[in-house]
Amino acid sequence: MEVPLQIYVLPAASPSATIQVDLSYHIGRTLFHEIRGIGVVSKGIIDIKVTDLTIIPGRPSPGQIFSITVTLTN
Repeated sequence: MEVPLQIYVLPAASPSATIQVDLSYHIGRTLFHEIRGIGVVSKGIIDIKVTDLTIIPGRPSPGQIFSITVTLTN
């Protein structure tokens, strides 16, 4: 998983911002598409990187409910 995002926020800008995230995923043979907003603190250079990705259970079976946790750091 990659998050190719680097932005520079001027020092006079608001101390927070919202980053739009575009998600596409399959459930069975159906493709779902969502757009979500993630709030971030914004001062200086923001260089978002994925530092951890966890899927529980590690190898979900077709139709099984599973959880994905992504940790992003600047």
